[in-house]
Amino acid sequence: MRFRYPPEGVRANRSLGYLLHRAHKLARQRVEKVFEGQSLTLSQWIALSLLREGVVTTPGEIAERLGHDTGATTRLVSQLEGLGLINRARGTEDQRIVTLSLTASGERSFTELSPTVSEIWNSMLAGFDRKEVEALIKLLGMFILRLEEGDE
Repeated sequence: MRFRYPPEGVRANRSLGYLLHRAHKLARQRVEKVFEGQSLTLSQWIALSLLREGVVTTPGEIAERLGHDTGATTRLVSQLEGLGLINRARGTEDQRIVTLSLTASGERSFTELSPTVSEIWNSMLAGFDRKEVEALIKLLGMFILRLEEGDE
Protein backbone atom coordinates (compact mmCIF):
# COMPACT_ATOMS: atom_id res chain seq x y z
CA MET A 1 0.00 0.00 0.00
CA ARG A 2 1.31 3.42 -0.97
CA PHE A 3 2.05 5.73 1.97
CA ARG A 4 0.23 9.05 2.12
CA TYR A 5 1.64 11.74 4.41
CA PRO A 6 -1.38 13.00 6.39
CA PRO A 7 -1.92 16.77 6.78
CA GLU A 8 -2.03 16.31 10.55
CA GLY A 9 1.48 14.84 10.32
CA VAL A 10 2.88 18.23 9.35
CA ARG A 11 4.05 19.28 12.80
CA ALA A 12 7.61 20.25 13.72
CA ASN A 13 8.22 17.25 15.94
CA ARG A 14 6.73 14.84 13.35
CA SER A 15 7.54 16.57 10.07
CA LEU A 16 10.00 14.58 8.00
CA GLY A 17 11.43 17.75 6.44
CA TYR A 18 12.00 19.42 9.79
CA LEU A 19 13.49 16.31 11.38
CA LEU A 20 15.90 15.74 8.47
CA HIS A 21 16.92 19.39 8.51
CA ARG A 22 17.42 19.41 12.29
CA ALA A 23 19.39 16.13 12.25
CA HIS A 24 21.62 17.44 9.44
CA LYS A 25 22.29 20.72 11.24
CA LEU A 26 23.09 19.12 14.59
CA ALA A 27 25.26 16.36 13.10
CA ARG A 28 27.15 18.82 10.88
CA GLN A 29 27.90 21.06 13.87
CA ARG A 30 29.38 18.13 15.77
CA VAL A 31 31.44 16.85 12.85
CA GLU A 32 32.70 20.35 11.98
CA LYS A 33 34.13 20.63 15.51
CA VAL A 34 36.39 17.68 14.68
CA PHE A 35 37.89 19.70 11.82
CA GLU A 36 38.67 22.80 13.89
CA GLY A 37 42.44 23.19 13.89
CA GLN A 38 42.87 20.49 11.23
CA SER A 39 44.52 21.01 7.86
CA LEU A 40 41.20 20.28 6.09
CA THR A 41 37.66 21.56 6.42
CA LEU A 42 34.71 19.17 6.56
CA SER A 43 33.70 20.10 3.00
CA GLN A 44 37.23 19.42 1.75
CA TRP A 45 37.30 16.04 3.53
CA ILE A 46 33.91 15.11 2.03
CA ALA A 47 35.17 16.08 -1.43
CA LEU A 48 38.21 13.84 -0.94
CA SER A 49 35.92 11.03 0.19
CA LEU A 50 33.68 11.40 -2.87
CA LEU A 51 36.70 11.44 -5.20
CA ARG A 52 38.27 8.47 -3.42
CA GLU A 53 35.11 6.38 -3.78
CA GLY A 54 34.64 7.36 -7.43
CA VAL A 55 31.28 9.01 -6.70
CA VAL A 56 32.48 12.23 -8.38
CA THR A 57 35.19 13.08 -10.91
CA THR A 58 34.41 16.71 -11.80
CA PRO A 59 33.99 20.00 -9.93
CA GLY A 60 30.36 20.14 -11.11
CA GLU A 61 29.63 16.80 -9.48
CA ILE A 62 31.26 17.98 -6.24
CA ALA A 63 29.12 21.14 -6.34
CA GLU A 64 25.97 19.06 -6.78
CA ARG A 65 26.82 16.63 -3.97
CA LEU A 66 27.87 19.34 -1.50
CA GLY A 67 25.17 21.83 -2.47
CA HIS A 68 27.80 24.47 -3.27
CA ASP A 69 27.65 27.06 -6.02
CA THR A 70 30.31 27.05 -8.72
CA GLY A 71 32.36 29.81 -7.07
CA ALA A 72 32.57 27.98 -3.73
CA THR A 73 33.41 24.73 -5.50
CA THR A 74 36.13 26.39 -7.58
CA ARG A 75 37.70 27.74 -4.37
CA LEU A 76 37.44 24.33 -2.68
CA VAL A 77 39.03 22.54 -5.65
CA SER A 78 41.78 25.18 -5.91
CA GLN A 79 42.53 24.82 -2.19
CA LEU A 80 42.74 21.02 -2.44
CA GLU A 81 44.95 21.29 -5.50
CA GLY A 82 47.14 23.89 -3.77
CA LEU A 83 47.57 21.51 -0.83
CA GLY A 84 48.66 18.80 -3.27
CA LEU A 85 45.68 16.59 -2.37
CA ILE A 86 44.09 16.40 -5.81
CA ASN A 87 45.10 16.70 -9.44
CA ARG A 88 43.07 18.70 -11.92
CA ALA A 89 43.32 17.74 -15.60
CA ARG A 90 41.63 19.28 -18.62
CA GLY A 91 40.07 16.97 -21.16
CA THR A 92 42.12 16.26 -24.26
CA GLU A 93 39.11 16.38 -26.60
CA ASP A 94 37.18 19.08 -24.75
CA GLN A 95 39.23 21.58 -22.73
CA ARG A 96 36.10 22.67 -20.84
CA ILE A 97 35.90 19.30 -19.08
CA VAL A 98 37.96 19.17 -15.90
CA THR A 99 38.63 15.81 -14.30
CA LEU A 100 39.78 15.51 -10.70
CA SER A 101 41.74 12.73 -9.05
CA LEU A 102 43.11 12.09 -5.59
CA THR A 103 46.87 12.21 -5.09
CA ALA A 104 48.77 9.90 -2.72
CA SER A 105 48.91 12.83 -0.28
CA GLY A 106 45.14 13.26 -0.61
CA GLU A 107 44.65 9.58 0.17
CA ARG A 108 46.84 9.94 3.28
CA SER A 109 45.00 13.05 4.48
CA PHE A 110 41.64 11.34 4.04
CA THR A 111 42.87 8.20 5.82
CA GLU A 112 44.42 10.13 8.72
CA LEU A 113 41.15 11.89 9.55
CA SER A 114 38.85 8.90 8.97
CA PRO A 115 39.22 7.39 12.49
CA THR A 116 38.36 10.74 14.06
CA VAL A 117 35.28 11.14 11.87
CA SER A 118 34.29 7.55 12.62
CA GLU A 119 34.53 8.18 16.36
CA ILE A 120 32.32 11.27 16.24
CA TRP A 121 29.69 9.29 14.30
CA ASN A 122 29.99 6.46 16.82
CA SER A 123 29.32 8.93 19.63
CA MET A 124 26.28 10.34 17.81
CA LEU A 125 24.92 6.84 17.22
CA ALA A 126 25.47 5.65 20.79
CA GLY A 127 22.34 3.92 21.99
CA PHE A 128 21.48 2.52 18.56
CA ASP A 129 22.23 -1.11 17.83
CA ARG A 130 23.78 -2.33 14.57
CA LYS A 131 20.44 -3.29 13.00
CA GLU A 132 18.94 0.12 13.78
CA VAL A 133 21.90 1.95 12.22
CA GLU A 134 21.82 -0.32 9.16
CA ALA A 135 18.05 0.26 8.82
CA LEU A 136 18.52 4.04 9.14
CA ILE A 137 21.23 4.05 6.46
CA LYS A 138 19.17 1.81 4.18
CA LEU A 139 16.02 3.93 4.54
CA LEU A 140 17.85 7.20 4.02
CA GLY A 141 19.57 5.72 0.97
CA MET A 142 16.20 4.66 -0.45
CA PHE A 143 14.78 8.11 0.27
CA ILE A 144 17.70 9.83 -1.48
CA LEU A 145 17.33 7.56 -4.53
CA ARG A 146 13.64 8.45 -4.70
CA LEU A 147 14.46 12.16 -4.53
CA GLU A 148 17.13 11.79 -7.23
CA GLU A 149 14.63 10.05 -9.52
CA GLY A 150 12.31 13.02 -9.34
CA ASP A 151 8.55 12.98 -9.12
CA GLU A 152 7.37 10.15 -11.34
